[in-house]
Amino acid sequence: MTSFRNFKLLRKVSEHEAFQEVVVMLRTFEQARLTVSEKTALPSSTLKLLAERLVGGDFYPVAEKTDKWDQTIGPIKAFAWPMLLQASGLALRTGTRLALRPSGVKALSAPPADVLRMLWRKWLKTTLLDEFSRVDAIKGQSGTGRVMSAVPPRRAAIEAALQTCATGRWVRLDDFSRFMRAADHVFAVAHDPWKLYLGERQYGSLGYDGSHGWDIFQDRYMAAVLFEYAAPLGIVDVSYGDPAQGHDDFRDMWGADELRFLSRYDGLNSFRITALGAYILGREATYQPVAQPSHVAISVMPSLQVKRVRGILSPQDTLLLELWAEPIQDDMWHLDRQKAVAAIEKGPDIALLRQFLENNDDLPLPELVESFLLRCARDGQALKTGASAVLIECRDCETADNVATHKETSALCLRAGPKTLVVRNEHVGKFRERVHVLGLGLVS
Repeated sequence: MTSFRNFKLLRKVSEHEAFQEVVVMLRTFEQARLTVSEKTALPSSTLKLLAERLVGGDFYPVAEKTDKWDQTIGPIKAFAWPMLLQASGLALRTGTRLALRPSGVKALSAPPADVLRMLWRKWLKTTLLDEFSRVDAIKGQSGTGRVMSAVPPRRAAIEAALQTCATGRWVRLDDFSRFMRAADHVFAVAHDPWKLYLGERQYGSLGYDGSHGWDIFQDRYMAAVLFEYAAPLGIVDVSYGDPAQGHDDFRDMWGADELRFLSRYDGLNSFRITALGAYILGREATYQPVAQPSHVAISVMPSLQVKRVRGILSPQDTLLLELWAEPIQDDMWHLDRQKAVAAIEKGPDIALLRQFLENNDDLPLPELVESFLLRCARDGQALKTGASAVLIECRDCETADNVATHKETSALCLRAGPKTLVVRNEHVGKFRERVHVLGLGLVS
């Protein structure tokens, strides 16, 4: 990559945002109806909702196309989260529906740093997405034959180079790129660059000299991994600007005349490893998050109403309240027993709600609220699904009585009606053998 031209750079400190956003995204996947493409698993209409839930917003504001030829940056963090949660197995796609799995619900109660570390480890090995496909100005990536290289070795090379970066020290992307080559942290992006092109397949082929170098392929891939995945996970802070004013090393390539930028990640200038990143990368055995002061005050009333008194609730806090309470007006919620019990059924601990209420209200919780929390915690687990079973319909009540009370079969079945018996699935074979002793047959 060539050096940046002079333009304004922004900085995104990602560590605290990642801590909040991983919880917000899990809550959103649990509560909202999210969709992805059935064919590609890529998010589409879901992106707007996710972008609205991001704690610190996405890297760039959303800009609508004025015509189909416009080149827009589009979502980055909002795109990354559904991919990360799918790759980790915390979210499951069924058709076009994307929902949280039981392991995802369980992750809501786990330390966020451990969840973020797991997401990164899973992403390193996933084949769900080739990050280079997001450099959508380069066409032909999904062509027939072995066009693109395997993605896990590419990520492994980048992670190995990240392991050498000092925590808390800014590193220019250009310098990181040169170091990777000098230290032999090299990788291939494309097997056959002749099948890749800008604009037009023949004249714009990237197989020509100067069109498929490290700066065009590997640098863009590194920027995609760092900007779209390492930064949202809190591994790196980033310094970046408008990609149209960033790296311009592609300007002389055929077919690039109409491009504002080659990649939406061309604005990435530099990055630094965070303390959280050192933990996620395995360089530190433990991680202790820095406590963030709360500027929110709430009032918890005996009527089971919760009112915001001061400050602005974070998306994480709002989602937490909406999990257990019904909104009744702006800045006011009512703790709802049915909603709370339904939440406990899915796995979240009501202790999280108690902690939020106690931390943000200067007064002790009212006795009726204490009673509500205790009763929901107890009643939310009052029933438990047992082993699956089959219903056996007998020809008459006399037969049902005989089987239900006979010493050979009574321990294997229960009455479920005048002529109906219930038998656990694992006992059906043995039950069939025993009713034969009674001279009876069991048909399907």
